[in-house]
Amino acid sequence: MGSDIRITGSEGSAGMEKDGPKNWMAVAHCWWWEISGALISTLCMGLILIILAKADGIALEAWRLPIQPNSLISVFTTIGKSALMVPIAGCLSQLAWQHFASEPRSLDHIRVFDDASRGPWGAVELLLVIGKKGYLARLLAIATVLALGIEPFAQQILEFGTRHVEIAIPSVEIAAASMYQSRGFRNDELWRDDAEKLSRVVIRDNDISNAILGVKTQPYFHCPPSANNCTYPAFTTLGVCSTVTNNRAEGAQLSCETGVTKDVTCTFKWASNVSMSLTFNKQSDPKNLTGERQHEVFRLRVEPTSAAKAATGLTMTAIRASSSEVLNSIKAGRYPEIELLTLRWYWCAQTYPWTNASSAHLLPSQPTTEPLTPGTDSTGSEWLTFTSASANEYRIHRETHASVWEYLGMKILTSHVLMNTKPNSPTTSITSPQDYFLGTEQGTCRSTLEMFLYASSLQNVTQNIAALLSNYIRSRTSATPPDPFAITTPDENVLPGDNSNATVLTGSAWKDETYIEVRWGWISVPLGETLLAVMLLGATIISARLSGVPVLGSSPLGLLFHGLERGVREAGTVKSRRAMVGVARGVEVRFGERDRDGSLGFSIVDKSEGERGCTLEERGGEKGTRVTDGKT
Repeated sequence: MGSDIRITGSEGSAGMEKDGPKNWMAVAHCWWWEISGALISTLCMGLILIILAKADGIALEAWRLPIQPNSLISVFTTIGKSALMVPIAGCLSQLAWQHFASEPRSLDHIRVFDDASRGPWGAVELLLVIGKKGYLARLLAIATVLALGIEPFAQQILEFGTRHVEIAIPSVEIAAASMYQSRGFRNDELWRDDAEKLSRVVIRDNDISNAILGVKTQPYFHCPPSANNCTYPAFTTLGVCSTVTNNRAEGAQLSCETGVTKDVTCTFKWASNVSMSLTFNKQSDPKNLTGERQHEVFRLRVEPTSAAKAATGLTMTAIRASSSEVLNSIKAGRYPEIELLTLRWYWCAQTYPWTNASSAHLLPSQPTTEPLTPGTDSTGSEWLTFTSASANEYRIHRETHASVWEYLGMKILTSHVLMNTKPNSPTTSITSPQDYFLGTEQGTCRSTLEMFLYASSLQNVTQNIAALLSNYIRSRTSATPPDPFAITTPDENVLPGDNSNATVLTGSAWKDETYIEVRWGWISVPLGETLLAVMLLGATIISARLSGVPVLGSSPLGLLFHGLERGVREAGTVKSRRAMVGVARGVEVRFGERDRDGSLGFSIVDKSEGERGCTLEERGGEKGTRVTDGKT
């Protein structure tokens, strides 16, 4: 057989009383592996808490490390969990020795404790198998199961949200004005030899034509492309407002008369016996009574535009009938439906409570308006003064004031729109009401814009022209980046804006940024698991000292040096794992001194005979082998 190796209390660490740690340095020496794992796990958890405290609420783009915060948390969580399982497994292995030292236990409990130190499935089995007294072992088994939640909970700690934040960007601007001197609405007779100045007139003509067609324009503003949007505080600016009045709803009286030649004249009369008429079924050739008859379907009346009579704006009256309605009515022997509208544009103060813009467009914002009242006209002064109800003063250049209303009253709505008329010179104010009509005569020269004006919503046209003029007032003389009202090329801004006196207000730039949000509740499981493992390690160390059981831990050397009695080890019938489990479940053993010389090991204990001993034949061993008082 070979010589036996016997370890006693004087030769090694086998004696229960002699082997107990003498001081905390000895404790650290015996438990250094488990303590190191607990320290590493605690360090990782501390680093995670520091990272979370630093990252909470900051913008993701402000995170300067090359590794993302969630990846960093994942790394420390993995390291911490791996290190944490070291003290848990070590404590379970040490408690297994104490478990057998306290009283006789089933030999199979060795396997149960070993499996519990390996993972959650073994830990669950331990909870179901061991008795109520093993509270530390049960708590360690619970900690092993809870460790499954460390990584899933850690993945939920960080959330990346989006918030709207202000950013520091210069040149967030929007134009406003309390004075207006136009570069486009001027006497174009004076600019005949100046192509650059005349080009502004062309721009003006095109812009107003586009406004009639419904093309939207914008005042000057600048919102940098790097911003999602820009906001501007409340401001008040000079502008142009408009109203459209339905005279029929205001009490205008309509009367129709049939003439000798069967023509029908319908006349509206309203305040102070002012009247306006349309004639239907009119003979185009008085000498040919059987010739084709024509109908007036649209008539505009432009009120005087001289500075003295149009102190604050321009007024037009429109009388309109649908051509199809006229034909059907005449054939049916009844009068057609006719509408009578008064269109008015005037200077006003516009207050924008809050304005929002993207880099390309101002978002729609409806201002509150106040009409302006003319102040005292200082003869010879270049500037006219207007006052709002809020006592704010606004100044408009005398030439600009006259040119704006003259241009609308004559050039666009006469020569450009109603081309079958012969309007006065564009440089001459209308001193008395002028009527321009649109008829159905064959061969009449009519523009597409003229027909569009007749067929469109006059209220929308009026509002669009007012918006355009207001935007002209709020266009800068010098604009960088290019002004919306300037002719631009890919390389430069050729022409400045319209108003020489527009001012610039500053606003705020905003953008959507991704930020890091820490959901602190999800740290509870990783943090709680770490604290629980550290406390259980301390409790196990104290329990080991109080029990007097040597610190054998998870080393397999403990089972080699302090294994079963020789008779059990030499039982040849135990040749498979299943056979070993079967024998182990039927055998109770106790860990302690089993020889007179104090050697430690597992002794078989018979439940029915106590310490009298039993034969191995009854336990599945060889015949004739008897265990008595832990000896064969």
